[in-house]
Amino acid sequence: MSGDKLRVGKSYLASQSSLSLSQVLEQREESSTCSSSSSGCSSESDGDSEYTPSDPEEDKVQKEDKCNKQMKQLCEDIKDKLEFAENGSLEGPSVVALLLSLISLLLVMATLPLSLYMCIKVVQEYERAVIFRLGRLVRGGAKGPGIFFILPCIDTYKKVDLRTMSFDVPPQEILSRDSVTVTVDAVVYYRVSNPTMATNNVEDYSHSTHLLGATTLRNVL
Repeated sequence: MSGDKLRVGKSYLASQSSLSLSQVLEQREESSTCSSSSSGCSSESDGDSEYTPSDPEEDKVQKEDKCNKQMKQLCEDIKDKLEFAENGSLEGPSVVALLLSLISLLLVMATLPLSLYMCIKVVQEYERAVIFRLGRLVRGGAKGPGIFFILPCIDTYKKVDLRTMSFDVPPQEILSRDSVTVTVDAVVYYRVSNPTMATNNVEDYSHSTHLLGATTLRNVL
């Protein structure tokens, strides 16, 4: 009788332990599925946050706005350069410059007519004169052709030739594919279109053009 009771107890405990083990396994499976679903949702949400499809029309509008801004900036730079070339510096002359100009003008008037020889200058039809007063570009741009007036002692000027100039580029030797030495030379033609900018922006535009022609010939070869 006692043995039967022990067997029944053992079988009951085994059934209980199997039930509890199955319940634990089921709970673990449920938790794993929940965690996987949550991770899948989070990954989907991350993917949605990272990938934002762009509208081609918006991209086109942004590119057009960027191009318009660049063109506007370029136009402003060109306008400033042209204004500087025509009118000189945008700042007005200082008090000292005005005082020296007045003194020079009084000296010219006091020494008339001898001072006219130093004040009146002439440039040819193909020339322009860029005038500097106390180191600053005089408003109005280049003068000429014909007669123009300067104040002695404070004004200096530089003549610029507007005719088409030409020069020979020194011969350059190259080695062809069939190992034959070939000598190539060139002729360059140029002319000055803006005498003010040619004087203020380049130290020696003629020498610079010679060097540019030689360098371009070497690059082409």
